[in-house]
Amino acid sequence: MDLNIRGRFTRLRRNIDSARYDYPHAIWTLVGGTFVNTFGGSMVFPIFSLYFTEKFGLSLAEAGLLATIFVAGSFVGNPLGGFLADRIGRKGVMIFALVAEAVLSLSMGLAANSGMLVVISLLFGLSVPMFQPASAAMVADLVPAERRAGAYGLLRIAMNAGVALGPVAAAMMLGLARRPDGALPPNAYLPLFVVDAVTSLIFAWMILRRLRETRPGGAARWSPGDAVAARTASPADSSSGYGRVFADRAFMIFVLLYGLIGVVYSQMNTTFGVYMNRTYGIPQEQYSLMLASNAFLVVLFQLPIARWVDRHERGSMLGLGAALYGVGFGLIGYARTGVVFEIAVVVVTVGEMIIVPASQTLAADLAPVDMRGRYQAVYGMMAGVGFGIGPVLAGALFDAGQGQWIWICALLIGLFVAACYRALASALNRRALATA
Repeated sequence: MDLNIRGRFTRLRRNIDSARYDYPHAIWTLVGGTFVNTFGGSMVFPIFSLYFTEKFGLSLAEAGLLATIFVAGSFVGNPLGGFLADRIGRKGVMIFALVAEAVLSLSMGLAANSGMLVVISLLFGLSVPMFQPASAAMVADLVPAERRAGAYGLLRIAMNAGVALGPVAAAMMLGLARRPDGALPPNAYLPLFVVDAVTSLIFAWMILRRLRETRPGGAARWSPGDAVAARTASPADSSSGYGRVFADRAFMIFVLLYGLIGVVYSQMNTTFGVYMNRTYGIPQEQYSLMLASNAFLVVLFQLPIARWVDRHERGSMLGLGAALYGVGFGLIGYARTGVVFEIAVVVVTVGEMIIVPASQTLAADLAPVDMRGRYQAVYGMMAGVGFGIGPVLAGALFDAGQGQWIWICALLIGLFVAACYRALASALNRRALATA
């Protein structure tokens, strides 16, 4: 992989310029808005635990409970967002989720006690995750199947650019607010929540003014296949809930395997840093730099890799990505130095740049045109289950003194999922073609 950074930025600009006419203007609106919103969100999400413990005197366990409340709420908010995106439209759901994020983020910055935080965390989980299935369904509406991985890749570039820059801006704002004695004033965190609220409202305004509704039967123009599918869908099909999704055997096997991959990847932002620090004394600052390198690589390489994924069979790409996850996380168990840990991060990042756009695209390919929101919701929900289970299982192994088994299990799971996806590749491809 060419790591000439200046050259890669030049190629990135050229790749984006060449892709300008490959995707409709609405996709670029989503890309720009995603960057703005992620920039604001990443200023506050990384400091939630610090904010909760410093301002409200909560323990780390209590701060973790607030995160659990958010996740619990998302198991309602995510499928509700998918259902409403299919029933009333993508645009309204996305605007609602962003406005809710703005109001709730500002409320969190102004919260007076921990009881309010519990309510706000629950409302966050119920409303903000509604955005993802509606947004993913809109991309599927706007972009033909052969270019969807590239479109989802563009959104990932915007997201990772925001994640890379947001925490830096937050650190600068907190540094400027810090008193000469090193202490932070009581409302030092409030400006961060204000920025998050403003960026969410900017994205909502962009959607309101610049995007048309794309739900089948809405105002946007459609391909002939979508129009036929929308007209021929029976009333029962158009109004059904999640029964059809859960009865779709091929799709459910795909997302269950993806949930297993979520168990593996969840270690990146949770167990990995603790394992390096407590086992080998590698400081948290170096772990933060490794996470930054993950986002940096995605910004530089995601678009060409996603466009490469578009030219290959989805199942094979899923298998390759899962295998790279297994090898990368497995390498962590045998690493002893920061250099080897960084190599593992690079391997995982390459796998991430392959499997994420491939999986998002396959979720869109397998969905009937009138149920794209619900299919995307179940896809996101299963990934969330994996992300919720993974740190708990890994934490139990680490506390039992079996930290290396975390990475051995990650290797075995990654290779198992890779083998399953390879075995299912032809069947998934036939099913996607049949749906199209």
